[in-house]
Amino acid sequence: MRKECVALAAAAVVAGCGGGAPSSSAFVPLARVAPPPAVQSDQRDSWISPDIASSPQLLFESDLGTGDVDVYSLPDMTLKATLTGFAQPTGECSDTHGNVWIANTYKDEMFEYSHAGKRIATIKHAGPNPQACAVNPRTGEIAVMEFSAAGYTGPGEVYVYSKPDAAPKVLRNPDLFYYEFALYDSAGRLWIDGIDAFGTSMLSKCGRLRCSTLILHGGSIFSIGTLAWDAATSKLTVFDSYCHDGPNLCSYPVSEGGAIGKPTLYLSYADGEMCTIYQVALTTIGKRSYVVGGDSEYLCTGYKNSTVDLWPYPAGGRARRHRGGVVFPYGAAVSR
Repeated sequence: MRKECVALAAAAVVAGCGGGAPSSSAFVPLARVAPPPAVQSDQRDSWISPDIASSPQLLFESDLGTGDVDVYSLPDMTLKATLTGFAQPTGECSDTHGNVWIANTYKDEMFEYSHAGKRIATIKHAGPNPQACAVNPRTGEIAVMEFSAAGYTGPGEVYVYSKPDAAPKVLRNPDLFYYEFALYDSAGRLWIDGIDAFGTSMLSKCGRLRCSTLILHGGSIFSIGTLAWDAATSKLTVFDSYCHDGPNLCSYPVSEGGAIGKPTLYLSYADGEMCTIYQVALTTIGKRSYVVGGDSEYLCTGYKNSTVDLWPYPAGGRARRHRGGVVFPYGAAVSR
């Protein structure tokens, strides 16, 4: 399997990459494909606005098409930085200090950036295929999702680091094949999602030694993606990037017992469907909450139509703000 196939791991079955991926005849997957060849990673120096640190909240958005990470102030979506020097930046996560971890998938690394856009730490040899991450708000430990085994020959796993230079603890769910996104809730409990050997999206809860599948009921989640914690309701929010069995984004409140609540549907800034949503982030600014992340239109209307969007939460509906200029948006994390 080509290395770049792992970099576009949405909550779906691998399509067109070859290798020993699981498949499903009942589920139409989002494709994992390589970025447009004309816009591969550059070697420019990073650009950082001198006033970046004064922004109360920033969105870090990884772009697989350019190989860079763009940083926007929230909620106005003004570009504050373009960070370079990555080899396929994918999933992201933030901590309580405003720092953001970014998976540098092609080099099997994790990079940590400050709120001001400076690289401050690295986890080298972060497993075979780092895909996404989560930071425990109570202990600061970092959970790194390994998409699949070395050589793409078997299931992935979770590497949990007490600190960047420590040896990781390894967690697995025997039901999963591909491991995708992760979340620590406010109590420091780890939740992960991924895909089993038959192409079914699954949500898992992790203990000290292993992760186990949570049986979901009360609704259908076709392509489970980002996990977020809704502090207002103290509930897990699960995003579905193939909502109602079609290419759209919606979110569901999910109880600790697996009960799925009523979905919130998100539309493009033009009130239409979106193409491919990988990772989004949930944040609160003042008294208002928002979902932020990228709509990759590369597989649908062409990469020139890709945008980074901001939606009201939990109202959903049309994106209230959007920014163009991205090619293949993938990872999203908010730095406070």
